[in-house]
Amino acid sequence: MTKIWRKNEWEQQLKNNPESCISIPKGLVLNVPDGYIRKKSSTVPFGYEIDEEYKGYLKPIPEELQVLHEVSTAVHRQEISLGVGVDWLEAETRRTMSRMGLKKYVDKIYKKPNSLLDKS
Repeated sequence: MTKIWRKNEWEQQLKNNPESCISIPKGLVLNVPDGYIRKKSSTVPFGYEIDEEYKGYLKPIPEELQVLHEVSTAVHRQEISLGVGVDWLEAETRRTMSRMGLKKYVDKIYKKPNSLLDKS
């Protein structure tokens, strides 16, 4: 109920006194460098770091993303296990990732309908 009331209040204020309302110019576009992603939660994904210059965006770390790609490809081809992949990531990047996190990443990237852990 409060949200509807506040929305109506804002619409009324916009009608009565549009100069007092904050508006964003339609041509305003934030020029974010390539590779940056929008921060969606408090968790920073593997291969990214918080960038102070662009608030709300995460800066890619190319070295970490390269190692993550190598590891996820090897796990997908079943050349290495999830445990070995996680150890490889930590040895190369000094950042940790859980086995389940790596499994979810591999399943998402390779769009595998069945999980790697399913034996069917």
